[in-house]
Amino acid sequence: MSSTPTTWGVERSLVAFSPGPNRTKGDKDPAEWMPPAKDATGTYATDWSQRSSAGN
Repeated sequence: MSSTPTTWGVERSLVAFSPGPNRTKGDKDPAEWMPPAKDATGTYATDWSQRSSAGN
């Protein structure tokens, strides 16, 4: 795994996955889509919230 700084100054590990989950996610928010890996849901919701706030 590789770590890289993000636009928001948070360092995250890159995780390889099949394109299927990303295609089903599209631009949906956490109320409409959550990652299939239950241990990733908290990180996804937090990251989405931070990106959403930064874009407004």
